[in-house]
Amino acid sequence: MKLLLTLLTLFSFSAAASGQPQSWTLDNGVVRKVITFSPARGLEVSHWLDLTSGFDFISPDSSDHSYNEFQLNANGKNVSGKGSDVTLTGSHQERSSDGTDHLSLTLTSKRLPLTITVRYELAKDAPAIRQFLSIANTGPTAIVLHHMIVSAAALKPGPEHDLIAFGGYGEQPREAFFTGRVNDVLTMLENAKTGIGYAVLSEVPGYMKRTEIGQVGWTQWVPAFSAMYDTDLFPFERTLGPNETFTTAAVSVLFYKRGTAADPHWRIPEYVRDHVARNRARVAPWIYNTWEPFHKEINAGLLHDLIPEAAAEGFNLITLDDGWELRYGDTDVDPKRFPDGLEPVFAQADAVGMKRGLWAPLALIDTKSRAFLEHPEWACREPDGSLRISNGGSGVVMSLASPYRFAAIERLSDLVRRYQLSYIKLDLTTVFNTYGEQPGCFEQRAEYKTSQESSERIYEALNQIAETLHQRFPDLLIDYTFELWGEKHLIDYGLLHVADLDWLSNIGDQSPAAAGPLQARTLLYQRAMAIPVDAMLIGNLQAETGSWQERAATAMGFGPLFLGDLRQQTASDQAGYRDWIGRYSRLRRSVNITDSFFPLGSWDQPRVDRWDGFARLSRGGEGVIVLFRNDSNASSAEMAVPGFPDGGFTLKSWVSGKVTTIQGSDLRREISVQFEGANTVDVLEIRRK
Repeated sequence: MKLLLTLLTLFSFSAAASGQPQSWTLDNGVVRKVITFSPARGLEVSHWLDLTSGFDFISPDSSDHSYNEFQLNANGKNVSGKGSDVTLTGSHQERSSDGTDHLSLTLTSKRLPLTITVRYELAKDAPAIRQFLSIANTGPTAIVLHHMIVSAAALKPGPEHDLIAFGGYGEQPREAFFTGRVNDVLTMLENAKTGIGYAVLSEVPGYMKRTEIGQVGWTQWVPAFSAMYDTDLFPFERTLGPNETFTTAAVSVLFYKRGTAADPHWRIPEYVRDHVARNRARVAPWIYNTWEPFHKEINAGLLHDLIPEAAAEGFNLITLDDGWELRYGDTDVDPKRFPDGLEPVFAQADAVGMKRGLWAPLALIDTKSRAFLEHPEWACREPDGSLRISNGGSGVVMSLASPYRFAAIERLSDLVRRYQLSYIKLDLTTVFNTYGEQPGCFEQRAEYKTSQESSERIYEALNQIAETLHQRFPDLLIDYTFELWGEKHLIDYGLLHVADLDWLSNIGDQSPAAAGPLQARTLLYQRAMAIPVDAMLIGNLQAETGSWQERAATAMGFGPLFLGDLRQQTASDQAGYRDWIGRYSRLRRSVNITDSFFPLGSWDQPRVDRWDGFARLSRGGEGVIVLFRNDSNASSAEMAVPGFPDGGFTLKSWVSGKVTTIQGSDLRREISVQFEGANTVDVLEIRRK
């Protein structure tokens, strides 16, 4: 294979010498993309097919097949894949041992000492091609990059009259042309008649993310996309020093067909789990966290009482949240709350089979902490030069783009080693404060000269921190919270490519009248097609509040997480949690329910007067269907799962014990499940006969 690819490369450069177009094909039997380069037209895509449906998204009547794949601005000059901008100076194509095809095309700018390598990855059996850029400064002086388009193409699922678009996490109906921002993690364009469509998955992190649908460059209102770093609200800026290389985040384009086995609710969860997210195989732990209702008042005596309760309930990881530390930014334990340190607390957790978790701030630290006292120059500053004081005045925000990031890595590494942590929750503001403070750091330093560039550099530092911790502690689960990433309810591919989990929101659940599980499911359903649900930690369900069945069943939809004063629970509720957690954990170990996520019922806006639910199923059809009657008084729930496999299956209710037999074709069309008596929640375990 490598010899053949080498011969093809030699042939293509021979063709280049004679001015003939050169061509490369990526084909894994599911997707085919044919890329060409000619001196006159530059980099183009002549064919881009979903081989499952046989549909070519490159319209034959289009005069421009690809928008030349990328575009950027360097020192005020536009550089794209056009023949007028670049020459082709190298190509390399190979297949790795796992079956992934890799193609690299190296282009040299005609006006600047700059090389751009366009890199493509097509994994075995994957329905998507992943693309990113490596940009190298080969000159003696710095080059400043702006307006970065990582991937762009005119892909047409059908006549414009027939097209519909989706933003957010792929579930929010949008105009057929729109600008996707920080919360548009997965954008889609689809033919309403055929169900054929494509999804754009951008790994550009947080506020740097922008995706145009229906517009590329100056060409407007056409079936197209452009995945980029933001260029106006949060201007992208990146300085490349001599001999320095900047590698962009990746963008994937995934093909699907609605209502079939290639439905996006099958294809997207599988693809993201296997090729985008870092945490791909581990079963999510059932976490008990101490934040609510205790907040910073946790102490050794309280934990001595809570740990046995949590273990008896079935939780297998305990997290000490904010309140254990003497001050933000140091590893010293508060001697008043924990006179013997944290070791006895974690030893007690070990004795009852619970793993260890700990909360820690990352960029927000105390003004009396060692890092700030020794290096105040590492702190972020406001436009007037004053210190960036945040979170109600509780600390100063340090710039992760400064050498502070190395001190933070060592502090966190010390905590992981000292307490043998399985999970670390990294929290509090850095790039953007979730609660409205101005973004960016305004001091000038060697690492960046402008606040615009500081934002990109800080995201790079967040990547470096997580990657270093994972190198040192391969089994550590790293949680980058929404407060750290900088936006309420945000979880995206940039975060998941480096961290394992995201505590993405907090909902109120301290009384039966609070938002509670219904709002947790609202967050879940809107994101679950695009995001591996086990990576989502949704706080703050209280284990002792309201219906234990509703809370336990809701938590089966995401990374299971509970808070609350477990001492207030009844013995029967505790036994109920233990039973369902045990059943769910056994199912998770034997069935790969991360292959899909299907929201059911009135899921697009869950409401108390209608039923909702979800299905988590393996490709083989096994898994769970979870139903919530709410206050709807519905007698039954009607549901269908597109692409569900053939064969005989049993549905066993965890509430009534009733077993029903169905055929896979029944669930593809529609089945009706009766709500038993006054029960408002049911969990149906699906198994092959």
